Amino acid sequence: MELTGTDTLVVEHDEDVELIRAASRVYVQVKTRERPLWFSDLNGVLPRFAALRQEHAEGRRPGAAWFVVVSNIQPGPELQARLAQPMWPADVAVLWPGGPDTHAGLQLPAP
Repeated sequence: MELTGTDTLVVEHDEDVELIRAASRVYVQVKTRERPLWFSDLNGVLPRFAALRQEHAEGRRPGAAWFVVVSNIQPGPELQARLAQPMWPADVAVLWPGGPDTHAGLQLPAP
């Protein structure tokens, strides 16, 4: 974990992982699918990320917050289009094998 700057790794549920670092926390949601990832697959994830973002903004959780969805398969066309929109939250990354390395600063291993 030293290579990623992670002090503590917390597994919260089947698909929830929290990386606790000195100045930030990275919340990771793991999605495994046999078909492309759809926007509807993120229905529960994005509101949870928004609630965590608010807790950080209000000082109830320390440090900066980053949010990552890691998938074993690429997003479908609709989700890829949403990811390219300027309104997509800058602190939310969607990572998949062979996908763009848009959030290299998070120091996460490639999916």
